[in-house]
Parts: sequence; C-alpha cells; structure tokens
Amino acid sequence: MGIDFNPTFFYHEKAAKLTLSSPDEEIRRFWIRHGQACIRISRYFAEELGQSCVMNIWIPDGYKDIPADRLGPRARFKDSLDQILSIPYDRSKVYVCLESKVFGIGLESYTFGSSEFCLNYAAKNGIISLMDNGYYHPAEVVSDKLQTITPEDFRALAKDFKVTLPERFLYETE
Repeated sequence: MGIDFNPTFFYHEKAAKLTLSSPDEEIRRFWIRHGQACIRISRYFAEELGQSCVMNIWIPDGYKDIPADRLGPRARFKDSLDQILSIPYDRSKVYVCLESKVFGIGLESYTFGSSEFCLNYAAKNGIISLMDNGYYHPAEVVSDKLQTITPEDFRALAKDFKVTLPERFLYETE
C-alpha cells in the first residue's frame, strides 16, 4: 500500500452544513467534483509511487435531531457517491473506501453515512467498507460485522487485496 489519502469533506466553508447529502445542488455538485478530483489525485499517487493508493471517503453530514425526512439525505448521499465513482479509474491501483460515521450519544441523532448504509453501499458497489472499532458499541467488534457480508460480497470487497478466505467461512451455514 503506497498511501492512504483522505479527500477531506470537512473544514471548508462549503462544509458548514452538509456536503454530499446537501439539498443545495450547488454545494453538493462542489463536493461531487471534489470527490472525483480526489480519485484522479489518488490515481496520480498510485502511478508515481508504483503502489496502490487507498482513498477514504468520510463525510461529517448528520443532524443533531431526528428529521422527518430520513430517506432524502441518504438518497442524495447515494447519488453523490454514484457520481463520484462513475469516473474511470483503475481499481487495482486506487482502492476507494467508504467510512461510516458515528458520534457520542447525545451529539448526533441521525447520520447519513451510518454503518448499515456504508457497509451495504460498499458491498453493492465493490468498494471497501472501512470499519473502525471505535464506531461501535464497546461490546461489538468488527469481526462480527464481517460475518454479515455474504460470501459473494466479501469476495468482491477482498479480491483486489488477494485475501484467501477459509472455506468454512465461505460455506458454513451455522
């Protein structure tokens, strides 16, 4: 692995409220173009270093309360991710990761990039779900999350890393 590149969808005047899930199309387009540019930057890093580059997408989008419309922001986030990933890039050189978001109890009530959303989006789109043990309940562990991915999805996520999965993991029914 050559470099882990963070596109930084935060600490910017256009990140004051929402980024890839923004209902303001001008703001959302800005962040989509930023994400696409970061894939091109990651490709450049990979080519120059002669090693793969990991690009980790994480957004700060969320609400401090529970909104009436919980589907709209996620639909916009999904559409933004689809547009970012629509540009051509060599998946053997650039590994796009999607990291979920969570904050402490009482600080955020609704996050658009929840663990469930990010894990499912990554599995469906053949990108990597970045799972941080710090984002789960202290009694939960990432290894339990991996077991929820179907063998086909896990193979799709792991194939570029040449991970060999044990046969019992792939075919065990219990």
